[in-house]
Amino acid sequence: MEHDVIFTISALATIIGVVVAVIALSLSYRKFLQSKDAEKKRASESLYTELKDAFEGLDDEKFPNSVLHVVITKDDDTTEILYLMNRTLNHDFYDSLIFSGQINFLEPKLQQPIQDLFKLIKMHNECMMRIGQSMAQDGTNAIPKSAYKYCKWVDENEPRLKMSIQSMMGELKRHFKIDPESSA
Repeated sequence: MEHDVIFTISALATIIGVVVAVIALSLSYRKFLQSKDAEKKRASESLYTELKDAFEGLDDEKFPNSVLHVVITKDDDTTEILYLMNRTLNHDFYDSLIFSGQINFLEPKLQQPIQDLFKLIKMHNECMMRIGQSMAQDGTNAIPKSAYKYCKWVDENEPRLKMSIQSMMGELKRHFKIDPESSA
């Protein structure tokens, strides 16, 4: 009889230990999930802020002194006037997300569109850099013919870039319930 009581107490202690372990693991897992959700939200808010800055950087009314007027003389002696925002766009946080692997914290269906958007931003920056280099090599303040293709690309793609940035900002707000006022 005494042996049965010891066995019952031991079994009860084991059951209590298992229940406590399950509760502890459940609480730990819940805390882990909350931490991951917080990381997703922080990453998306920082990405939103970076995109907002890029969008504002392309605003010719906000930065009228950054508008570059480019007169291109074509082979048939006609001219075309292009208007470009002479600004490079920041992508440091995005690069950090990519290099750290934290891009995977974002919703899978947003990852590729975000990467495509930042490829466009980087291409814009590359063209602006090439235009600047061409002007420096030429020694004048005019844009040499060698840079026309870059000017043309920026002129043609800047509206698409603005639209894509604005669209992605909307997606980030919807998916992660970002309050634009708190991200400012």
